Amino acid sequence: MRKALFITLMLTFPAGLTAHIGMPSVRTIRFVGDGPSQAWVVMENVGLLLEDGPGFRWLCDEAITPLPGLQDLAVTGGGGLRWTAATRNGVFVTEDNGCTFTPMAGVLAEHVIGRVDPHPQHPEEALVTTQTLGLPNDVFRTTDGGHTWLPANLDLP
Repeated sequence: MRKALFITLMLTFPAGLTAHIGMPSVRTIRFVGDGPSQAWVVMENVGLLLEDGPGFRWLCDEAITPLPGLQDLAVTGGGGLRWTAATRNGVFVTEDNGCTFTPMAGVLAEHVIGRVDPHPQHPEEALVTTQTLGLPNDVFRTTDGGHTWLPANLDLP
């Protein structure tokens, strides 16, 4: 499975290809579901590649956020329908398998979000980390699948 994924990615993005603001690169590969049957490939400057049957379906950055900058994406509850996206433009949540994304209001809208780390046994719990120059950064936690986020109050510069 992983060898096939690697070969598919190499054939999909030939050398010299650029997208949005530079060369595409793989940021995260997540295997979704009960096993390695479906892969999500988050690609910087490209968006998301969702394994769909024998190939991949592409979800462009701009389908999630108005500007390029998808950083990470994870299932955060809702029976697998709710996903949380970490972007350079804040946190975005979808509840319809990626058809529409809604930005989270508040402090998370002001930050570059680096990662989404879902809890392995509790699908409604996850962490996100901020990584914004010029603002205090923190770790935020959700226990309701990404509807609300509470800071750890680390206030790291």
